[in-house]
Amino acid sequence: MIRITKIRVNGEQTVETIARVKGKSPINTVSWDDAQEFLGGWVEIITTPTKKTFLMVDEEGLLKGLPPNITASMLAGQRIVGNAILVQF
Repeated sequence: MIRITKIRVNGEQTVETIARVKGKSPINTVSWDDAQEFLGGWVEIITTPTKKTFLMVDEEGLLKGLPPNITASMLAGQRIVGNAILVQF
């Protein structure tokens, strides 16, 4: 199973669980169009210290002056701004 958690800057989270498709990369389980819409820009993948987990963030979030995302920052072990999508597989 793959767990997709959309983490908003205000801490609100939406969780979706989907079946993992054999031979399909977890990175392709989230629609890039949907990710760009939620994040507000180009998608950047951030690895986390936890195995089998990564974050999708707005690549230009710092340039745009987006507010910090405390929850995503704690998960990534680095400063994350704007909305984020956590993918656990």
